[in-house]
Parts: sequence; C-alpha cells; structure tokens
Amino acid sequence: MENHQQVYDENQPHIVIFPFVLQSHIKPLLCLAEFLSQAGLLVTFVLTHQNHSRLVDTLALPSRHRLPNLRLVPISDGFPDDFPRTLGYNYISAMRSATKPHLKELLQSLSSPPVTCMISDGIM
Repeated sequence: MENHQQVYDENQPHIVIFPFVLQSHIKPLLCLAEFLSQAGLLVTFVLTHQNHSRLVDTLALPSRHRLPNLRLVPISDGFPDDFPRTLGYNYISAMRSATKPHLKELLQSLSSPPVTCMISDGIM
C-alpha cells in the first residue's frame, strides 16, 4: 500500500471508490473519480494489485500531476498471485469475502481527512 500521509485539508470531502474487478466496471468509475477530483474532492480509488498493474501496463492511469487529489491505491484480493482468477460465481463470492479485511484495513488507515463517502458497485 502506498503512503497516504500527504497533507490534505481536514474539511475536504474524501470519497473512496471501490469498483468490481472487471475493466467494464473500473473504467466508468475511474472516469467518475477523475471528475470528482477535478471538482476539488479528494478521491481514493481502490484497485486490486492485479488490476492496478494492468492499468499501469496500459498507461490508463491518470497523471498525478494533472489530478493531485486522486489517489490510486492497490489492495490484495486475498488470493496468491498464481491463483486462477476466472469469473465464475465461486471466484466472485470468494473474492468479496477475501477482500473485506484488506479494504477494512485501508479504510481505517484513511483518517486524514476522514472518509465522507464510499462508492462501489452493487456486486461489491
């Protein structure tokens, strides 16, 4: 996890966005995150390590210089790197359970400014 200790205004709204693992869910919520960031809100966009790497590889991540209020934070999906991530019901159900402690840990670490809103897919 990256360092979240950059100084922000304590009264600044802080939105956490956590999309489902499919690109078709990530891209629209990443666009929303960019719009909210451009409006001056602090946005923490949470991705699994695999999706974060995939976005870095395709250069689809917004520039930190262009959007300083947008933080992209990878978390574990709870499975080893060599785990087959096929999108059947069992994986989706297991991933939702396995991700919970990592997301909870992240949310507890995001205290400055405190989280004021969380946006996620209905699947999550």
